[in-house]
Amino acid sequence: MTQAQPEPSAPPPPDQNSLLLKAVRAGDIVAAKAALKNGADANACDAQGKTGLHIAVANKDYSGYGDKGRELLSLFLNRKVHIDSRDHKGATALHDAVLDDSYTSCKYKIEDL
Repeated sequence: MTQAQPEPSAPPPPDQNSLLLKAVRAGDIVAAKAALKNGADANACDAQGKTGLHIAVANKDYSGYGDKGRELLSLFLNRKVHIDSRDHKGATALHDAVLDDSYTSCKYKIEDL
């Protein structure tokens, strides 16, 4: 008599924090908003300690995002995230913006404070 093979289990659904960070990396404002609406923590960070705000600021293609770049930054700043959160290297999102010479990101962050 042969034993039945166990049913493969479905992979666990990604948590909302992971979905949020992935959406920000992709510049997907709709997915980022959905993740936040579904319970993602706006202060969640990745394995390097980068928050969504760090990731949004670090994306150098804001000119390609147009208004979406500012909307991504505002998505976090309007939620009163911890703007002084430091990654594992000790940098805040504003540090990253300055070091990356991202005038647009610096300007938006300072204006929104």
